Amino acid sequence: GTIAMQAAFGRRCLQLVALNRSDVGGLPWSTAAAFSLLAAYFLLVPLSDTLALQAGLELTPAITAVTLCIIAAVTPMYSAFVAASPVQSVLPRFYILVAALLLLFGALLSLYPRNTVLGFSFVVFVQTCSL
Repeated sequence: GTIAMQAAFGRRCLQLVALNRSDVGGLPWSTAAAFSLLAAYFLLVPLSDTLALQAGLELTPAITAVTLCIIAAVTPMYSAFVAASPVQSVLPRFYILVAALLLLFGALLSLYPRNTVLGFSFVVFVQTCSL
């Protein structure tokens, strides 16, 4: 009774979201990665906003312009990277790069907490990654 209903429900859920049985093993890792990414984003955006305010409101147009220029420059490189890489390695490599850059920014910001150029760069980095 109950076990058969649970199994049927599980099969229907897998069909609904187009999961294969082989995908289920990676589901906890995918969920943890998505949670970590969102948690980091919700921690980084307020920090980025604070650093932008420290840099000064007059720099807001410059931050936006630099972010757009970086996105325009990086998008073709990212597209080439995605096209040349196996599909399953794109996100892990991207996450490793972002994590390494966050560690670098963390180290630099702890050494130079009042550096306006560093704060400006961090704001642009967070905005670029969020798009």
